[in-house]
Amino acid sequence: MKDAFGHSLAPLKKLNRLFLGILLSDTRLLDDHIDHAENGTIENVFYCKRCEIYEKTTRRRELVASLIMARHLESLKHIGWSTCFSWDSTIAQKAGKEDESVIEEVVENELDNIASATNTSNFDECHVEECNIGLTTELSITRTSTRTRVQRGV
Repeated sequence: MKDAFGHSLAPLKKLNRLFLGILLSDTRLLDDHIDHAENGTIENVFYCKRCEIYEKTTRRRELVASLIMARHLESLKHIGWSTCFSWDSTIAQKAGKEDESVIEEVVENELDNIASATNTSNFDECHVEECNIGLTTELSITRTSTRTRVQRGV
């Protein structure tokens, strides 16, 4: 599916910012979340400790999908996805969660997951009120002659 979107958008040669309101969580997430509702009350997935098992996989999918989109859209610098999970690298690190903030691809198309602190210095600054409606994930894309790097924004 990610390749299909990439192929479809490839003719937009000057596209540098893209938001796809797609959830990349496991398809079972919402069903499982509803199943463990207590007293008929369903809390937000964002606050649900039982649903945290889906978070790491979702974060990884967001990074990989963004890297695939970057392959098709050479001018793309920022991409966003809808998500059920909030991201704050400092909170994630304090909670002992792996930092799923960066993925790189070298020219040979090998993927390296690199745990590092999120750095938004290359990120076109936008105001949260303007960019994010609901829970979204913002990622920046930087390229050199040998690498494409996708990095999660704070």
